[in-house]
Amino acid sequence: MTEYWKKQWVKIRMGKNQSLAEIVYHKNDMEFEFYWRWSWYFKYLAAKFQVENPRHFVEFSTGSYDYVPDNLQRTKRLKDRIIARKALVTQANNQWTEFQKNYNSLFPITEHPKYEATVKRIRQLNAELDDLENQYKILTQNEN
Repeated sequence: MTEYWKKQWVKIRMGKNQSLAEIVYHKNDMEFEFYWRWSWYFKYLAAKFQVENPRHFVEFSTGSYDYVPDNLQRTKRLKDRIIARKALVTQANNQWTEFQKNYNSLFPITEHPKYEATVKRIRQLNAELDDLENQYKILTQNEN
C-alpha cells in the first residue's frame, strides 16, 4: 500500500522580461489547509513585487505534487494512530464499566438502549486497533 499526500508549492518569478526572470520567492511542502489559509499572503507578495517594479515581468504560479513519505515517517504516523486508538478503546471501556457499576434498573442491562451501540462501538474500535497493529507489524517486518 503506497501512501502519499498532496503537497502544495508557490513560486514567484521576477525579471526584466520572461526569459530573464529569476525566482524571488519559493515555498513548497505545504499542506493544502496551510496553503489555503495563506494564499492571500502569497498573492499579496506577488502584487507587492509588481507594484515595486511596474516595468518588470512578475509571474505568480502555484501547484501541487504527490509527496511519498519515507518509512520512518510512516512508522511514526502508524504508531501515533495506534496510541490514539488504544486511548479511545480504554476510554470506551472505562465508560462502559462505570455505566455497568452504576446501573440499577429493574430490567437487565442487555435491554438498555445504549447497550447494543456501546458494545458495537467497542468491537469496532478493537477491530480497528487490531488492523492498525497488523499494518505496523507488516511495515516493521518489511524494514528489516
